[in-house]
Order: sequence, then structure tokens, then C-alpha cells
Amino acid sequence: MAIEQHIIADKNLIRTARVISMIFTPFSIPFMAFLILFVFSYLRIMPLQYKLIVLGVVYCFTILMPTLTIFLFRKINGFTPEDLTERKRRYVPFILTITSYVFCLIMMHRLNIPWYMTGIIFASLIVMIICVIVNLKCY
Repeated sequence: MAIEQHIIADKNLIRTARVISMIFTPFSIPFMAFLILFVFSYLRIMPLQYKLIVLGVVYCFTILMPTLTIFLFRKINGFTPEDLTERKRRYVPFILTITSYVFCLIMMHRLNIPWYMTGIIFASLIVMIICVIVNLKCY
């Protein structure tokens, strides 16, 4: 009886961990940062339309575009998700993501979004570049 309860508790813990991992992927962190900024700071008084435009731009360039381009890259080259664990096969996904973040910064600049908001994307871009450099040096 105690073993069955332990197994059920482990399954629930694993399910919870998977849900949290799906929500807080590296791609979703900039989007979540903007969402938190718009909900819990003084920026909540901004017009809803403005917040939706900013969130839409951030979503498209930090979640949608990298996910789609990496998916297409995998399909074109016949890679499985496990194949991307090889270090040399991760460079193209990193470059695709970095490119998408750069376009996000350009779009935000053209929309005259304040520097403290574009700083979130810029910081994410710097982290991505550091990841590429670390992967290059370790290889």
C-alpha cells in the first residue's frame, strides 16, 4: 500500500515537473518577463492594445519564430530532438534563435518601445551569445 502511494506521488511530481518545464522553457522567459512587467508593475495602466502589440511582437520573435525555424531545420536535415544533444548540431538552432532575437530588437526599435523593455530582449540576446561562445570553447 505504501509503495503504491509512493509511485502515485512520484507520477504526480513528474507530471508537475513536466508542466513547469513546458511553461518555463528558455524561449518563454522573455515573454513571461514582459507579461509580469505588464501585470505587476506600474505599466499595468498602459492601454491594453499597446500591451497586446508588445506581447505579440515578443511572442512572435522569441517563441514562435525560433520554434518554427528549429522545427523546420530538424525536419529538413532529418534530425530528431535527441540528435540536437550533439554539440556541433546545436549551432544552427542557436544562430536561428539569435537572428530571431535581433529581428525582435529591430522591430521593437521601429515601434519606439522604451529602452527598459527592449533591454529584456537585449539581455536575452547577450545570454544566447554567451551560450554560443561557451559551446564553441568547450568543443
